[in-house]
Amino acid sequence: MMSRRLGASIAVWILLGFAAPPEASAQRKPAYKLLTQEECRRLVLGLLKNEGASMDDPTLNLIDLPYDQSLPDFYSMEVWDADARGYYHHVGSFSVDERTGSVWDVVVCHEYKSKSLRELQRKIRKRLGISAEEYRKLRRPGPLCPAK
Repeated sequence: MMSRRLGASIAVWILLGFAAPPEASAQRKPAYKLLTQEECRRLVLGLLKNEGASMDDPTLNLIDLPYDQSLPDFYSMEVWDADARGYYHHVGSFSVDERTGSVWDVVVCHEYKSKSLRELQRKIRKRLGISAEEYRKLRRPGPLCPAK
């Protein structure tokens, strides 16, 4: 008798705990591909290079920030660099939209745009299979920016 109840309890537990309806798992999986961490870092480095930073500078530090659930699909990092005397200074706070490759300055809510950055973004979007039309649909304000 005890083993039947236990077996029934386990069966109910398995059904309730592990079997999610197909719609639930479809909601968790985005319908688009996301940029990798490395691609996000490459975009920020490309931006910094365009702004005059030396890529050979051993004191240039990109510090990955932990994932923030309030900023879904944004990859964020802080960038620090040292001057000639060895004093570190803050270069910027950046977030990359993992859906589109848009690079944002989080502090002033500014989207970076340059010819070289657009070229990097174009290559990444091509790899992800994002057309110009899809990009327009996926495009959104940066993290912490007011909605337009």
